[in-house]
Amino acid sequence: SNQAFDFSTVDFYDNWADMNESGDFTKTLAKVYPKMTMTAYNKLLADSRTIVNTEVWKPLASTTPRK
Repeated sequence: SNQAFDFSTVDFYDNWADMNESGDFTKTLAKVYPKMTMTAYNKLLADSRTIVNTEVWKPLASTTPRK
């Protein structure tokens, strides 16, 4: 591939407040990786990727399909 990346991710939220309301990540991390600290997890994540581009888009308008 001629692209500088192998994959991308996209997250959608209905409003800005919802970005912080997606659950208790610290509790989830402790359940999935009981011996891993948040610092170790963040380092593992940072070391596993190279961020090529980051964008934040705010919708200007939306429509609802007619019923």
